[in-house]
Amino acid sequence: MTDSPDIFSQQPPQGDDGGHRRRWAYLKRPRFILLFGLFLALLVLAFSVNQIMTTLLHTRPEVTVPKVEGKSLTDALQTLSNLDLSLQYDGTDFDETLPAGTIIRQQPSSGMKMRAGRPIRVVISKGGQAAFVPDVNGKRLAEAQSLLAAEGIQLGAVTEAYSPDQVKGIVLEEHPSSGTIVTKGAMVDLEVSKGPPPSGLPVVPDFTGKSSDEASKWAASANVKANMKEDAQAVGAPGTVVRQEPAAGQPLLEGQDFNLTIVPIVSSGTASRLSFDVPSDVDEATVRVMARDNRGESQVYEGKHKGGSKVELPIAINTTTRFRIYVNDVLQEEKVVEP
Repeated sequence: MTDSPDIFSQQPPQGDDGGHRRRWAYLKRPRFILLFGLFLALLVLAFSVNQIMTTLLHTRPEVTVPKVEGKSLTDALQTLSNLDLSLQYDGTDFDETLPAGTIIRQQPSSGMKMRAGRPIRVVISKGGQAAFVPDVNGKRLAEAQSLLAAEGIQLGAVTEAYSPDQVKGIVLEEHPSSGTIVTKGAMVDLEVSKGPPPSGLPVVPDFTGKSSDEASKWAASANVKANMKEDAQAVGAPGTVVRQEPAAGQPLLEGQDFNLTIVPIVSSGTASRLSFDVPSDVDEATVRVMARDNRGESQVYEGKHKGGSKVELPIAINTTTRFRIYVNDVLQEEKVVEP
């Protein structure tokens, strides 16, 4: 049986008359219709996909853009993913003050509103004479020292403290904390575990940034004497604990007092109020406020608040102070307050 000829691949006969050519054009018409139909189908599909994506995008919630400038690429990705935002690489640049891999610039800038799912464009540092303090918490002292040296950072003072959770020789804290930008050659102090505290002794909670009344109630329940000392230079709400001795997590030995340094109840500084709004796109958030002046930085408040609520804190300052407001550990806002 012979194969039937492919009429679509044949060429029109040479020298054929007009009737044959009309017949040839008629035979070629189905191919044109097929191609045209396929083109229309693709056009409709593309339009439909675009409409669906546009609808989905505009139904996503609006979020506040966090500040990722000065963060490492890893920290920035984590911060953005928590808000359902993505990161878009927008190039690199040299910066002597920031380590390689640090975000130098971002667009849109922090504080702006945008839909979830959108990208934040960032420019990344090529490096300089700065380094990130590595996270050495939970490491043995020798390993911690190696990690610091790999970043060009020196080991500073090493102190010991009891820990109910870590065996002897494990790093409990580092100062400055991990992620802090320092110049190469800087020193990092470490606090290392002495092992579990002796049994039968009360272990001190962390009252820093909390009310002195709360600390007093704990001391009374533990049958411990609490001594309070006001610091005229301390910043924060009156009566807030700024330092404690022993430190959080340490046992109170027999006969040892619990010493607290607090913001003066009647402050000698200028009284003011720090107010800010908790983002409405969260159900509940942990709000933490840090204050920085010419004496350094300290935590002045921490508490939980509902999304969309307004927070007002009484403060007393003696000098120009920059307040950083963190919501769920993401920098939300900075305010400079003059006395």
